[in-house]
Amino acid sequence: MNAEANTVRSLLRTTCLVGLAIGSAVAQDARAAHEPMFGASGGIPPGGVVRLDGGMPPIVGGTASWGLMAPGFTFGITGISTNVWPAWHPFADPLALYLDPLALLGTMPLPLSPLGLGSMTLPIPPDPALTGLDLALQALVLAPTGQVAASNLVVTNIGVTAGTGEAVFGFDFGPYSIPPATTWPSNQAPGPIVENASPVPKNYTVSMTRAPGGGALVIKDQAGVVKATIQPNQTSFSMTIPVPGTGKLFLANTSGNAPVNNVTWDLRVN
Repeated sequence: MNAEANTVRSLLRTTCLVGLAIGSAVAQDARAAHEPMFGASGGIPPGGVVRLDGGMPPIVGGTASWGLMAPGFTFGITGISTNVWPAWHPFADPLALYLDPLALLGTMPLPLSPLGLGSMTLPIPPDPALTGLDLALQALVLAPTGQVAASNLVVTNIGVTAGTGEAVFGFDFGPYSIPPATTWPSNQAPGPIVENASPVPKNYTVSMTRAPGGGALVIKDQAGVVKATIQPNQTSFSMTIPVPGTGKLFLANTSGNAPVNNVTWDLRVN
């Protein structure tokens, strides 16, 4: 294990204690889970892929893993944070980062194979107080041509069991303003707010707030089937939506002329 991984591992204990003291995103939920969401961005060639996925579940006392697939890229670096921010653009739009740099635990270099594949592991200390700690991970990758791209976001909940129970992600995603007739974040590159990367169905509870007025928001699947509607006068909303294996959910503003402002949401999975 490299020095960066050792640093992140040691910080997990401190982060948990500090989080409990200040009330950050630590929830006593027992399910160890990785959940990918949003989409890749930046200098990705047409038809290209930059994909970060969770592997071994983050069980207390075990070893969590993540895998990166980025054909055509030769080097990656993964950031690990205990909070998320609204999309920010440190280099140039449309490359979007979602990690909160003020809550960054550290970064881990991720050399890629000739096929653009890489993986990383992180031992989780055998400390029950870590149960429910949320981590957010995102990778930056570099191509020999100088192109830089960002992977999707992966949120990880440290738990004591895998595949059963509930994972409560304490992150608030947003606030975002969604333009008229737009699937977030853009019609050119819509990013799922939920992505069930497993082959089995899961139930996702999406709790959302929004400013009054503007258009109606809908949550829809990848086939465009509407699963929920949040009307302009609904400033808060919560619904559990079954998502089949490999299914996705997207957020869209159905109004043709009015934006929807101050949209935030959080997520539970069981």
